[in-house]
Amino acid sequence: QSRNLRLVVCFTLSFYVLSFGYGQEGINFIKLKKTFQRTPSLQEDSLGFIWVKNSEGLFKFDGYEFSYFPYSTIFGSDFTRDKDFLLESDNYKNFWISSFNGELSRIDNSGIITSFKDSLAGNQTSVQITSITKFKNQVAFGSSNGAIYKYDYNTMKLDSLITPRLNSDTQSIKSMAFTDENSLW
Repeated sequence: QSRNLRLVVCFTLSFYVLSFGYGQEGINFIKLKKTFQRTPSLQEDSLGFIWVKNSEGLFKFDGYEFSYFPYSTIFGSDFTRDKDFLLESDNYKNFWISSFNGELSRIDNSGIITSFKDSLAGNQTSVQITSITKFKNQVAFGSSNGAIYKYDYNTMKLDSLITPRLNSDTQSIKSMAFTDENSLW
C-alpha cells in the first residue's frame, strides 16, 4: 500500500509540474515587432507607458503597439540632434520632454504637442532644463543656470520664478520638491 501511495503522489506531483511548465507557452507573451537601431533609452511614465528614445525620435509603447513621435514634430523643424532628454509625466496625464539644448515640449494624453521653447528662453539664449517636478496642478522646471520656472494649469502659463544665487554664483538645479502649492525646495 505504501508503494502504491508513493506512486500516486509521484504521479500527481509530476502532473502538476508538467502542467505548470506547459502553461508558460510563448503565445501568452507579446512579441514586439519593432526593432531599434543602436542602444535605445527606456523610461516608464507614471501611467505605465514605456517611452523609448533613440536617434529616430520617441516611441510610446502602450502594451500592444508603438506610437512614433519624431523629434522634429516634438521640438519643431529647426531641432538639432540632442542625446540627452528629461521625461516626466504630470498629474494631468501629460508628458513633458526637455532636451539639454533648451527645448521644452508637452505631449498631452491625446498626442497634441505644445512647445514652450520661446516662453522658456524669453530674450536669453536657450535654457537647459535639468530637473522636472510635479505637484497637483503645477509643474516646476529647474535649469543649469539656476533659473526656476513653473507651469500652472490654472493660468495655463509658464512663468519664471527665481534664480537662486549662492555667493553671487548661479547654481544648477538638479532636483526640486514641492512641500505645498507655494513652497518649492
